[in-house]
Amino acid sequence: FIFGLVLSILEYKEKVMTERYISALRREALFLSRPYGRAAFYVFIGLLILCQGGILQFLIGVYTTIVGIIIFQSSRQVISSLDDMKAARLDTQHLEIKFKEFDKDNSGALDSTELVTLVASLGTTLTLNQLEVALLLLDKNSDGKITFEEFLYWYQGKDDFIV
Repeated sequence: FIFGLVLSILEYKEKVMTERYISALRREALFLSRPYGRAAFYVFIGLLILCQGGILQFLIGVYTTIVGIIIFQSSRQVISSLDDMKAARLDTQHLEIKFKEFDKDNSGALDSTELVTLVASLGTTLTLNQLEVALLLLDKNSDGKITFEEFLYWYQGKDDFIV
């Protein structure tokens, strides 16, 4: 029960936690906001549940472990797809022009729809699950949008998301 509650809180933290606690969670458990860290956490929790014994715990443990493995595999695919997109090797000025072209609401940041179209224009397509992972990778301040600075930081290879 406790493990399920912890996983639910982490997945729906924006709805059940105040900004203060979310900031503390990001600061103290950064690995949970990275796809590989989240995958490892799911596998760890799944294995702990498996150790409790009983058929129900076994099934839940296997399911949770498989979810962790799927998150890990999706993360690898997204990182590979995004790295392929870097093959265009645009300079900062052209990258900024491209970024602004797809920032349809002129907010200075891309939402998920705008990000998908930008990525597609650079030769990469993302599924819905891959988009979710890409947002986790690129969105450093966890506001649900990708600023040009966040995108540029990643594009120039200065990112630290391979955790």
